Amino acid sequence: MEAFTVTDDETTASAAARAYVWRRFRERAWLYIGGAMMFGAALLYFWNEPNSQVFVGVFAVFLFFLVSYLPIFYFAFPHAARRMVRRAPSRSVTVGTDKIQIATNDASVGLAWDQFTGLWEYPDFVLLPLRYGYWWLPKRDIPATALDLIKRSLAPR
Repeated sequence: MEAFTVTDDETTASAAARAYVWRRFRERAWLYIGGAMMFGAALLYFWNEPNSQVFVGVFAVFLFFLVSYLPIFYFAFPHAARRMVRRAPSRSVTVGTDKIQIATNDASVGLAWDQFTGLWEYPDFVLLPLRYGYWWLPKRDIPATALDLIKRSLAPR
């Protein structure tokens, strides 16, 4: 077991949130390409059939996606991360062979390693993605032995 304390700053929190959102977006790029192709097909259909209501429906769905989905995630995740850092700028982290535990003054959460879907390393931080979310740790505060233990625990099984 390895215990250490990390101190977060708002810049790193925002960068981690944006990296998470962007990487998830790229993982699902085929979905967005398919949506754009459907939009193009509907546009061609409308061009040949001016009284088509299909184009209006597809355009409304595509526009709704563009206007709401992407900005919400791109701006809401970093904002929430910065707000969390303001509430608890330091966290104590305990890395074990079976789980990782993160504690602040307000709460403590521990997750088994199999709850994480991978390990994404960036120059300033490490992202530990979950199925619907992520944890991040600034690299400057992680001891080399703890980072090695995290890497071994999240190595492909």
